[in-house]
Formats: sequence, C-alpha cells, structure tokens
Amino acid sequence: MSREQKIRMLISALRKQVLFRISAQDIRDGRLEEARKAFRDQGTRHKSPLETSGEVDVFPTSGAPIGSEWITPVNGNIERVIIYAHGGGFVAGAATTHRGVAGDLALGANAAVMNVDYRLAPEHPFPAGMRDIQESIRWLTGTIGVPNTAISVAGESAGASICLSALIDPKIKVGGLVLMSTFLSLLPNTGEFKGSLETNRDFDYLSPESLSVFGELYGVHSKSRLHSHIPQGGGGRERGLRIEERLVVTPHDEGWECPDLRHLPNVLIQAGNSEILADDSRYLAAELDTQGVKVTLDMYPNMFHAFQLFPRFVEEAELAIDRASSFIVNCTPSHTAVPRFASQILAQRMF
Repeated sequence: MSREQKIRMLISALRKQVLFRISAQDIRDGRLEEARKAFRDQGTRHKSPLETSGEVDVFPTSGAPIGSEWITPVNGNIERVIIYAHGGGFVAGAATTHRGVAGDLALGANAAVMNVDYRLAPEHPFPAGMRDIQESIRWLTGTIGVPNTAISVAGESAGASICLSALIDPKIKVGGLVLMSTFLSLLPNTGEFKGSLETNRDFDYLSPESLSVFGELYGVHSKSRLHSHIPQGGGGRERGLRIEERLVVTPHDEGWECPDLRHLPNVLIQAGNSEILADDSRYLAAELDTQGVKVTLDMYPNMFHAFQLFPRFVEEAELAIDRASSFIVNCTPSHTAVPRFASQILAQRMF
C-alpha cells in the first residue's frame, strides 16, 4: 500500500468517527457518550511503536490534585518534565488515549511526562480544563520540587488550546511550550486567516460544523442552546474568571482582542498545511511574533489535523515528534535539581 493510500484510508476511517462529524442534533439526541467511547477506542488502537515496545513505564501520579499518570523512559533517565494535554474537542479523550505521543516525547526528550486527565466539557466547561493544567504546574513546582525552567507544556488540538490558555496568566512560568494543530477556531467567523476552514475541508477529517459544536459545549457561547441537553451533576460553568483567564481565540470576532502573550516562553507550533485549522497556527505564530515572543512555526506539507498521533501511517509524525523533543531539550537544559525530583517521580512507580 502506498503512502498516499495509507493517508486516505486513515482519513476515511477518522471521518466515520461520531466525534468528528457530531452535530447539534446529535447532542440533543444524547449521542455525546457514544462519541466519547468511540474516540477512546480509536485512541487506544493507534499506539506509538515506542509504547508497544516496552520502552516506557506508565504509572499513576500519587498525590496530584488532578487525575493524571506518569510516562517515563523505562531506564529511568529523567532530566525534565513535560505536562501533556490531549485533544478531543474539549469534550472527549483521556490520558489513556494519548499514551503514544506522550511516550514518544518522554523518550525523545529524556522526560517524565505528566499525562493529564483534565476535566471535560460540557460537564466542566471553560475554564476548568485550563485550571487543571495550571494546578498541575503548581503541584510539580510546589510539591515535587521541579523548577519552572525544567517544565515544558505540550498538547495537540484542543489540548494545545488549553495549554496556551493556561499560560496567559503571567504568574505561570515554564521553560517551553509545544502546540500541535492548535484549535483556536472556537467561534464561527471569517477573516484573513480563516481560508483553511473551507479550502481544506475536503482533505481533513474535521469539519467547521463540528468545531462550532465543540465551541458551544466548551462554553464559548454565553447562551449556548446545547447545554440544556447535557446531563447535569458534573460541575457547570465556573464563576469569577480573572482577566488572565480569557479564551485564546482568533481576533476576528466582534469585540475580541488577543490577550497579552509577551511573557510566554519559547514556543514551537506545528501544523499540517492541509488541515482545516492550518490558519489557526499561522495566525497564532504571526501574533506571537508581533508581540515579541520567540516562536517557531513548522508547517508540514500534505498533513492533516493532529498527524503527530499516527506514526504508523506517516513518517512526518516521527519527524515532528523528534523536532518537538529537541525543542523541549533546548528549552529545558538539565538542571541541578534533576536527581531530587526524578527520584520523587520514580518512587511513585512502586505504588
């Protein structure tokens, strides 16, 4: 089977996923749990070769305020920590569905990856997931004793958006930020950087319509008509947002201004130039550059949304993870505190 045939086969399979073609009517019909289950099943099938080879250990975090797991090189070589936030449209996915990419980063960067099970919308809309990432950072620095300069934050799709939002607060400091196929198109709009929503829809497996549904469920719309169709009992919208807890979305929406991001660490942005969110990454890179942030934008030809998750299908996935790993290593040089926090993390493997 040729490379092109593999890609077409994968995209065709992903398009059949309930989550990627979900509609407002599906939400009203109570199909969100069905979509979540299908996404979990698909995520566990496409494991990284590194995960299946037994080169990484996976074990629960002990004492963390947010549900999460550690993924570490089996040889115990830990020089830094990566917080990883999975994708899934803010409404689906889990740490277990993204062990592959997290394991790749752990090995590539000699890192302990804290794979976070942040709270999902719509039961826990914005800013719950963002606050979970912030609390994870505080726990690492305050309890485990990891220096801020030894921590990088990474995520793909919705996870990338959550990571970026978490770092809007200038008090949250880390060494580096990796954003893969960043999901910023939370509100339907048009503008200079919005062409890829339409021009790439025939190639990618996501659709602008599903993005709009994700935006509603995440809590972007102040008067979402879909939330009345979600079983309650989880959490609901959190109150008392601070100024640094604003959504990071494109500035073409009426009344929106991009927040101040000048304090961000070095940023690596990756995207496929054939995904419908390609222009989100282009916009973000341009905005960060304008604000004086040191940013690198890597656009991969003929690649689809979150291609980094599928190394068995496209070699570009391995290239992108290698690139991200090298970036993280350069942003978080080995620290004198490594022996202390590495031993604390590895001790949790015994429980």
